Amino acid sequence: TAKLGGLKVTTTLDMCKQKLAEEAMAKGMAQVKRQGGDTAAFVAEDVKTGQVVALVGGSDFNNAEYGQNNYARQKLPPGSSFKPYDYLSVIEHTDQFGAGAVLYDSPDQIPGYPCTNKAKKGGNCLDDYDFRYPGPLTLRYALGGSRNVPAVKSMLIAGVDKTIETANNLGLKDTGNE
Repeated sequence: TAKLGGLKVTTTLDMCKQKLAEEAMAKGMAQVKRQGGDTAAFVAEDVKTGQVVALVGGSDFNNAEYGQNNYARQKLPPGSSFKPYDYLSVIEHTDQFGAGAVLYDSPDQIPGYPCTNKAKKGGNCLDDYDFRYPGPLTLRYALGGSRNVPAVKSMLIAGVDKTIETANNLGLKDTGNE
């Protein structure tokens, strides 16, 4: 006869939040695929305790190629989560910018950063996620709309080193290649 028991499993997952996370992932995958992606991850944390209350590591656990990778644990580029540091840095380190200052969200080349590969995957050309360029935007609106072009322009105006310094001063640390 097999014996059962002996282990007690405790989790911080909130099953209602977990269900919402899984539904949001399923709903959002159409946009991810339209933008050339093939998976995504989702993590929700209780900001008071630091405990994870919902986690979806990828879009399809049963995908033989990449489904069992937990992308929520992967070291990936920060993407949109870094944009507040770009905008704050240009506000803090220049005299010309505040939340109402305007930058152009346009597909123009950025001086010193030539677009040499227009390929959608692996290219080095600056694009917005929706491939639309509305023109002049306030920093406030650019941050709220998660616009890529004004974020990069903000970082370059403030300076890459100053932007990194701003992020570090706010507690963001480079974890290296651990």
